Amino acid sequence: MTDMNALLDSAPQNLHIVETLLKARLVLDKHRKCAVSISGGSDSDIVMDLLELVKPDLCEVVYVFFDTGLEYAATKRHLGKLEQKYGLTIEHRKPRKMVPAVCREYGIPFISKDVSEMLNRLQKHGFDWSDSPESATAEKYGRCKSALDWYFCRHVLSSNSKSMFDISQYKLLREFIMTNSPDFAISDKCCYYAKKQTAMDFNREYYPDLIVNGMRRAEGGRRAGSVQT
Repeated sequence: MTDMNALLDSAPQNLHIVETLLKARLVLDKHRKCAVSISGGSDSDIVMDLLELVKPDLCEVVYVFFDTGLEYAATKRHLGKLEQKYGLTIEHRKPRKMVPAVCREYGIPFISKDVSEMLNRLQKHGFDWSDSPESATAEKYGRCKSALDWYFCRHVLSSNSKSMFDISQYKLLREFIMTNSPDFAISDKCCYYAKKQTAMDFNREYYPDLIVNGMRRAEGGRRAGSVQT
């Protein structure tokens, strides 16, 4: 806690940092088993450094890395350096089903999880990528209204501004798809099998009462709407 005490002494210059540290400590004080997802990227490095600064003795913090089989060797070397720096062990977990097998069975991810999920829904209903907003109705394509609304930007906010959850967030993507209709299966299942299911397996084994994942508002989509400051 020496570094934290130094920050406290330097307030108000580092007031925002101090407030973040105190908030994290107050959260950890209420829990006894904390599971932290570590990716090897800069965001998770910050989360680890934050937790190592403030974690109380009564809260057990376990760091876990979900190895999809596609990570760079440099990422794994970096994880080793983190272990040495903080004197801890990062657990490595592999998925039940590897990414290549998931792609062969379900389809290939395209741009992001959200985009892949919506395009997959439209594919399942035989969507005509060049169809017009007027004729592309839920009655015509079945139960995929949310995907149609996403594709044609039909989500209107109360302020009449554009939604952050439609295809317009990806400039000219709809125009590109209309011209180059995807002739391959698209799916978001890679993330589910490589990370989400693996994380659920780990949580059932470790049974934490606090789960920590790093997310950035700048990543857009649903993450932008769920991140709080």
